[in-house]
Amino acid sequence: MVRRSSFPTKEISKMVQLDYEALFQQRRAYLQSLASLACDQQDALEAEDYTQLLELLTYKQTILGRFEEFSQEHPELVSRWHDDRNRLKRDVRERCEVLLEDMELALRELIESEESTSHQLNNRKFGLQNQMEQITVGSRAHSAYHDEPVSRSRLDLNR
Repeated sequence: MVRRSSFPTKEISKMVQLDYEALFQQRRAYLQSLASLACDQQDALEAEDYTQLLELLTYKQTILGRFEEFSQEHPELVSRWHDDRNRLKRDVRERCEVLLEDMELALRELIESEESTSHQLNNRKFGLQNQMEQITVGSRAHSAYHDEPVSRSRLDLNR
């Protein structure tokens, strides 16, 4: 019978030194890719290229899935960084801090682009709703005047 160790798995993971620089580079790459795709998405929307927009959204979903997997593989990255940062060599810590700044910038760009795209989509939605309502009103008016059989009334001059 195999006996499980009483040593907690969580403690083992804390003993393993993380390569923060490589992990932060990967996170930055995901965020920069998403920010770039969000800008491309906005361009496709402005050009009314809905085929391109769907392709971008599909690719963006793939990147988001990979980013989520990465985050699940490293759930304690942020908390461990806060615990370990002052124990790292100065040059490594400084490179990591630059990467963190790059991630914050990419995240801001992503959020701004997403908000702008969302605003554009809402404006288009309301514009299309308004057009549909006008078409419906016009159609009803047309039906009201043309659905009735045409009666041919004659002017009776003897009356």
